Amino acid sequence: MKNFLIEKGKHYSNHFLRLYLFKREIKFKFKFDSNCKYFFGNENDSDINKLFGISLGYHMKNSIRLGWRWNIYKKQFEILPYAHINGVRMPEYEGKIYNVLSTINSNELAECTIKINKYSYDIEIKTCTSIDFVSIPKPYLPRIGYYLWPYFGGNEVTPHNMNIYIEY
Repeated sequence: MKNFLIEKGKHYSNHFLRLYLFKREIKFKFKFDSNCKYFFGNENDSDINKLFGISLGYHMKNSIRLGWRWNIYKKQFEILPYAHINGVRMPEYEGKIYNVLSTINSNELAECTIKINKYSYDIEIKTCTSIDFVSIPKPYLPRIGYYLWPYFGGNEVTPHNMNIYIEY
């Protein structure tokens, strides 16, 4: 598995540009090191960080990926769908709110498949305790773009180094 390090005080992981061309699905495995836990004590604790996915064109216009956040009360990582559809950011799209899809513990391996259909993204997450699924409507788009790598925060930057492991 490749280690994607997000250094203290940063948003972006150490990554590289990689094109996404014509595939109908992406499959990957992932896990969070225990150093991915965080707590700010404000409304930013519910922000969605980004794990992995693809952009079909510009990522703020049309993209799909998994999002994540640490839930200090449940002591688990929450996994959520995260997308931009025609420039509208999820988790709310077309009046539907997309909630937590799955939860995992530190160093627990999970698998994800994102199928890129003509008019939907189908996401399946497999953990050691469950299989979870969601389908998200999307417009028809050519399957050309680039991969999206781990990203932390929005307003906040990482309070310490974080290691996310992904095999794709």
